[in-house]
Amino acid sequence: MPAALLVVAADEGWAAQTEDHVRALHALNVSKGVLAVSRSDLADPSTTLAEAVDRLASTSLAGIPAVAVSAATGEGLDRLRRALDDLVMAMITPDPRAQVRPMARSLFRGSWERYRGHRHPAGGNCAPR
Repeated sequence: MPAALLVVAADEGWAAQTEDHVRALHALNVSKGVLAVSRSDLADPSTTLAEAVDRLASTSLAGIPAVAVSAATGEGLDRLRRALDDLVMAMITPDPRAQVRPMARSLFRGSWERYRGHRHPAGGNCAPR
């Protein structure tokens, strides 16, 4: 398991189940992830956010990005998407010894324009030569 999305509800705070999950992730040495404090429309997320960051400080997840979100209002969802996107892009480490074949262009032949500008998992944007 290379990364985790840890979700803690702002109105419920850190729970025993959260502690169990963090212990398991720490035992697996998972060091990449995003902390999402959800339901921020129901309670001030700052207390839960501070507590979660404090509890994660002594684990392999110390220092992961943290975002307060509300599905009901949409607040913070763009920040969460960016944090997850950054996480995934940072996890992709191309092997410089790997043989790379230009297959993408032949796969999208005839419909390449609809992929122009989309992010490619290996980095950069899709664009025809």
